[in-house]
Amino acid sequence: MSEIDQPSPSPRVFGRDVPKTLFILRHRFQKSPQDFEEAYQGHRAYIDRNMADGTFLLAGPAVPWDGGVILARAADRATIEAVVATDPLIAEGITEYTVTEWKTTVRRSEFDAIIPA
Repeated sequence: MSEIDQPSPSPRVFGRDVPKTLFILRHRFQKSPQDFEEAYQGHRAYIDRNMADGTFLLAGPAVPWDGGVILARAADRATIEAVVATDPLIAEGITEYTVTEWKTTVRRSEFDAIIPA
């Protein structure tokens, strides 16, 4: 196998390096949207709490509506996974999350105030 074919443990960065603090949280329904609607108030409180403390930056439903997407920041993967585990939808088996660490290298200057350079 050539060097190019070898998987890289971390991405090569060719631009401004931003600390590994951004995460894309994607949740998908494991039960019906009606089950989600019945449990929505607890999920909304979870979103609001994490928005208020600055962990979540953006959140909303996916289109088509099979769950949602959250842009989050945290010190590391373990921290954000602990936050994800507190969504009441997980305890009820309504949703399942995937957590993707996102190492940004290009961004608009408007983001400098909330995402450290």
